[in-house]
Amino acid sequence: MKCSATLLLTMCAWILAPVGQGQERQAARFQVVAGRSYEGAIIPATHNLDWFREPGVTNFWTPTPEDVEVAEELLLAYLTRAVADPRKVVPPLSSVGTMSPPSSLEELRELVGSLPRYKRQYVGRAYGDRRRILVNGLHDTLARSWRDRTFNVIDGGCGYWHLETDVLERRVIRFWCEPSA
Repeated sequence: MKCSATLLLTMCAWILAPVGQGQERQAARFQVVAGRSYEGAIIPATHNLDWFREPGVTNFWTPTPEDVEVAEELLLAYLTRAVADPRKVVPPLSSVGTMSPPSSLEELRELVGSLPRYKRQYVGRAYGDRRRILVNGLHDTLARSWRDRTFNVIDGGCGYWHLETDVLERRVIRFWCEPSA
């Protein structure tokens, strides 16, 4: 069963990987950034980011490597607090609409323990004058073209997770995993 679920996730990731971009944009590489425990790609605001638009998003902007460092620090601190006591983490692990929190404390611990294995994509989203970074977490066994293609996966559980941070206030807005089929 686990094998077939992984195969299904891999197929979904591969099918959904090229997100509606022209051939020119697919060939362009994003700015790759790395830190002690992360590796990811900054997606420029000039890229086709329609998949990352949601109610309230008024525009897109390009995060800097320094913005990414702050987002990564917030991610680690937030998930470390959540492992200590998920009921006390603010904001709570998201379970609104199609957003799903990790399904158990064990899944959350596993996610935190394997964070370095996740590749990230960083999207700058503006909500009026508020700048936020959406971190798109992609498990390295499933993400193949994270350096040059955007991913928007609908399924996959915590193999695909997301963090949204407020840049100015340096706080987590929300964290969620994709729902599992």
